[in-house]
Amino acid sequence: MFTQQGLYYILYSLSLNVWAPANATKNSSLPVKVWIYGGGGYIVSSSDPLYNGCAIATNAIVVSMNYRLGPLGWLTLGAPLNFTGNYGVLDVLMALQWIQENIASFGGNNV
Repeated sequence: MFTQQGLYYILYSLSLNVWAPANATKNSSLPVKVWIYGGGGYIVSSSDPLYNGCAIATNAIVVSMNYRLGPLGWLTLGAPLNFTGNYGVLDVLMALQWIQENIASFGGNNV
């Protein structure tokens, strides 16, 4: 764990933030807004209070995600280990897959 400007970051802590209207049910089939923050590929977190999705989750489900950044997200080690790098992109793809498979449980339309 390390800090920057009073915020705590835990390495390898991948998570999603999901905001839904209070009256959403599994059958609501609300539109889903997915936000992938930019952050310049370095240290930022979608969990920062600045990015709270409550205000825009009135008639929709809002999802943001954290993904690996900096060397942990983009560095490749290459041969002989054959690690591909770009793990931040793989994290985003995994998050999108999870959203597709699970968003209906929060009242979102997964089609």
